[in-house]
Amino acid sequence: MNKDDFKKKILSMIKDQRMMNVIAVVIIALFALIVLSFFNKGSSSKLTLANNTSNQEKSTVKNQDDKQISTYEDAQRESLRNILQNIKGVGDVQVMMYFEGSESKVPAVDTTDQTSVTEEKDKDSGERVTNQKNSNSKVVMANNGNDPLILKTEKPKVTGIVIVAQGADSSKVKYDITKACAGLYDISMDKINVYPMK
Repeated sequence: MNKDDFKKKILSMIKDQRMMNVIAVVIIALFALIVLSFFNKGSSSKLTLANNTSNQEKSTVKNQDDKQISTYEDAQRESLRNILQNIKGVGDVQVMMYFEGSESKVPAVDTTDQTSVTEEKDKDSGERVTNQKNSNSKVVMANNGNDPLILKTEKPKVTGIVIVAQGADSSKVKYDITKACAGLYDISMDKINVYPMK
């Protein structure tokens, strides 16, 4: 096909009304795609901004949780120190406590149990009973729908205590300190070490 034939073919297509409609539809579709891609880029940047904000919030919450755990542990040490200093024969006290794990949150869980019993009899007088149990559980979400509903927060358990105290060279004072710690934190006496202060 030479150049003149190609020109004639194009001119005849332009004069054809149906062909003009098809070309108009294609141009409109291309324009719509361009506009949609522009809006999608805007929404993806908003989504990226929202994700970055969410990550910063999570980081802040984690730092706050770490501070709360540290504050809880420090508060336990200080509280124990204050109590022990009030025992007869005990002077200055230093306390080191060991904790198992970290704080854990117990979410509310919605559990549904279904039981079905099927009894079948065949023509030879045989019987078969089928029991089927289905159990479903899902975490209940809080009002905002993003976070689970927390029923309770379990603080870390104390697993060991080391105490250095003035007056602990007396076996009675040492015993009193050990017994007080065992009663307060529900741990066995062999997990509590008491030493006299120099």
